Amino acid sequence: MSLPQFEEWLASSQLPEFRKEELRQSEDRTKHYGSIRVWNQLDRASSDCARFNNALLAARPLLNAEVKDAFYAVNTKMRDALSKMNYSAAGNDFKLRAEAARSAFSIQEEIPKLEELIHKKLYAP
Repeated sequence: MSLPQFEEWLASSQLPEFRKEELRQSEDRTKHYGSIRVWNQLDRASSDCARFNNALLAARPLLNAEVKDAFYAVNTKMRDALSKMNYSAAGNDFKLRAEAARSAFSIQEEIPKLEELIHKKLYAP
């Protein structure tokens, strides 16, 4: 990528200015961008996980035991996947990263079950 193309891409990116400057100064822009991207994604995932956890804590008094347990199971899986991903990113452990990704994707399998359980509890006679 030429320097003008790179600058145009930087201008259109949503990176903070200090990250843009890091990339400009970097010897290996592609590798450095990959690292920035991974850590930004982990920051967003951590924030989302914290919001989910806080919403779960706020809703706890309204949930019956079975629904609460199902939500806690999903919350635990999310926190576990996030923890593995943080460790894998810090240590460049691609085996652990793959395990974390599998764990994260397995959460998607829990969502329909959780929705069905909630529906059953809300509308069951």
